[in-house]
Amino acid sequence: MSKIRLLLKNLIGTVFRDERESMQSKLIYGIFWNFISAIASQGFPLIAAIIAARILGKFGYGQLGMINSTVILFSTFAGLGLGLTATKYIAQYHNSDPERTGRIMGLTNLFGIISGLVMFVILFTIAPWLASNTLAAPNLAPILRIASLLLIFNTLVGIQSGSIAGFGAFKDLARIALFQGVISASLIVTGVYYFGLIGAVTAMVINSMVNLILYKITINNLVKSFKIKIDYLKSWKEKGIIWKLSFPTMLSSVMVGPIIWIANIIIINTPGGYGQLGIFTAADQWRSVLYFLPAVVGTVLLPMVAANVNENNEKLEIINIFSSWIIVIIIALPLIAFPEIISFFYGNGYNSNVFIQVIALMMFVSCITSYRDGITRKLVVKNLMWWGFLDNIIWAIFLISTVILLKPLGALALASAYIIAYVLNTLIFVPFYLWKKVVPKNLIISKEVFLIWAILSLQTIISFYNYPAWIRGIFLIISFGILLTVFYYQVESFRH
Repeated sequence: MSKIRLLLKNLIGTVFRDERESMQSKLIYGIFWNFISAIASQGFPLIAAIIAARILGKFGYGQLGMINSTVILFSTFAGLGLGLTATKYIAQYHNSDPERTGRIMGLTNLFGIISGLVMFVILFTIAPWLASNTLAAPNLAPILRIASLLLIFNTLVGIQSGSIAGFGAFKDLARIALFQGVISASLIVTGVYYFGLIGAVTAMVINSMVNLILYKITINNLVKSFKIKIDYLKSWKEKGIIWKLSFPTMLSSVMVGPIIWIANIIIINTPGGYGQLGIFTAADQWRSVLYFLPAVVGTVLLPMVAANVNENNEKLEIINIFSSWIIVIIIALPLIAFPEIISFFYGNGYNSNVFIQVIALMMFVSCITSYRDGITRKLVVKNLMWWGFLDNIIWAIFLISTVILLKPLGALALASAYIIAYVLNTLIFVPFYLWKKVVPKNLIISKEVFLIWAILSLQTIISFYNYPAWIRGIFLIISFGILLTVFYYQVESFRH
């Protein structure tokens, strides 16, 4: 652990060389504990997901993916962007204005309880109709009703987690993640092995309940430590934050979770649809894992960027823009070059060229989304999420249109739609955000950045068309050499 801390200190020290020690220390502290948190919360469940995919097979895993997608659809409306709102405003006010912090915590908790209960009742009630008429699987109705409980617990977990991050208590988050990761993996493997699909979903509900208890205990300790009283009676005074951040964040999410659900519905209603969705879900699992790695840094950076929103901190801008992208590229590039590494774990049921192609494409998608992580954080802290909502509307139109056009391709249709939607959307909105001066232009658009995208694109094309392994390996080595050099000079040029 001490070696990891020393490595982080050396890396971050090259950027914050001239900044106050407190800034560097906070970032190192947060990243270190978030790293532990990510390894625990994603590593164990990933192993469990691989085992579940092998036991359930493509068809069963496709059904589990569809259930998860449906829960995410309703969670979008239940969550209301409250976790992000809690992080931003608690980070800003927990030291300077404890009373306002207490009102904000009360408001987010109240909204979370009400919205979670409403969405639970709706999904529980319409589950039979939804399973028969939309999911083309009436047998999923009772399982959907069990899964509807997640709407209550996950909504509250999201708010509590966001609140803890706002306090900067990343060590507490890591402790919870360590315990939760082991419990989650154990429950899912046991549930799938003995009870199949219904066991997996029941395990998810139990795990969410355990999470909520752990987070609540931590929140109680934090508010005592900071002498904050969660105020429900006067919480309505802070209603303005719902319109400024929560509501546009929720609308932005509406253009993601529900749109993905619609895209999945299109695929499962084609021949062999659940099998194709199973292939895509298994590949997309790794994109989710890669997303959580930059989230290690992002969870720390959001409250820091929020606290420094009115300051011109060039060093913090570098970390904010490049951290997520560098982390994802370093991990994704070998998986783009050799997607067989991932397919090996899933067994013969997933052994196909399509699965390998989908993995390569989804790893490339992870590079695109991480490229925009820093921009998203700036939209949040500058209260520009209405632009984020418009951004996601355009993305949704591209995604659904492409899936409809390519749906006979099954899993490949979904993966291709993700790439096309993200590429076109990025080409439209990144120049717009630069024009609005959300982020520095020379960090987002430059010859070096274009070179990086050219390398990533070529590596993906080579893997997609299944070039010999030795060609992919040589290009991978060359690519890493170029990328590390480019990143170094890009950061140095901005610093000077």
